[in-house]
Amino acid sequence: MDPFSVMFKKHLLAWVIFESLRKEEQQKAILKLLLQTINSRKRQYRKCQFCDKKVAAEHRIDKNTCHVCASKHLGVVY
Repeated sequence: MDPFSVMFKKHLLAWVIFESLRKEEQQKAILKLLLQTINSRKRQYRKCQFCDKKVAAEHRIDKNTCHVCASKHLGVVY
């Protein structure tokens, strides 16, 4: 199986809108976007069916198997 890229929508704030905000509002907007990004990233992790470690999508061969376990248990060679 060939590796595949994973694309995820990120939270955005247009620069024009950001510049129009007061400093305090800018800080709140940045904090809100940061927390949204962190939470969405956390949801991308899944447990490997073999080792039970939580692994990001870019370190899995499929939804349920990390690269390390794919090599150990499925014979995948990288």
